[in-house]
Amino acid sequence: MSEVEVTSAGLAEVSPAGRAVIASLALHRVSLFPMEGRFSEPFPGSEAFFQRAVAVSRALASGEPATDELAEVLEVYNEIVQPDGEHIEEPDGPGAWGLDVLDIAGYVLEAWDDPDSSAETVAEALDAMHSFADALEEMIPVVRNGDDPVDLREQEIRRQVDDLADVRAATALDGIDVAAVDRLYTASLALTQAYRERIGLLP
Repeated sequence: MSEVEVTSAGLAEVSPAGRAVIASLALHRVSLFPMEGRFSEPFPGSEAFFQRAVAVSRALASGEPATDELAEVLEVYNEIVQPDGEHIEEPDGPGAWGLDVLDIAGYVLEAWDDPDSSAETVAEALDAMHSFADALEEMIPVVRNGDDPVDLREQEIRRQVDDLADVRAATALDGIDVAAVDRLYTASLALTQAYRERIGLLP
């Protein structure tokens, strides 16, 4: 069984809140995506939505009461990507990257909106992150030497595995408190920046 499959299977053993935290960590890794200009042009309102989605997911992960805002932001997501009740088709060009990130945010919001049924939703969020990393590597191959980091795909898989293990451990001990969430977010900072740098190379 691959690490990706192990992570997906392990989600069923994590508490609903723990799964939603894992999803929020995934969104955090693309939180520096430049949701503006050419990336957001096909999706009016997406820049403000994305900023709110990142903030709301972090607040919920930290235990703050943000359920009312969650409902509002989730409604905005549906208005952007499902204006006629069906998911819009992926546009050509830079907008395709924007839609990928919007959908990751959508999975995360749905995980918080219905945590008891979130195992599949969070698995989809993590799979979307892996696909995003894979697409970046395919689009922008980077020449590496022995001092360079492993590629984004490997970093993303490892981060997902570590997040799962860390959330399970925290849950088994004292629960996922604010300090634990802060540590988990800090652990993702390097990869968050790596994504931002690679996205900056997109043509």
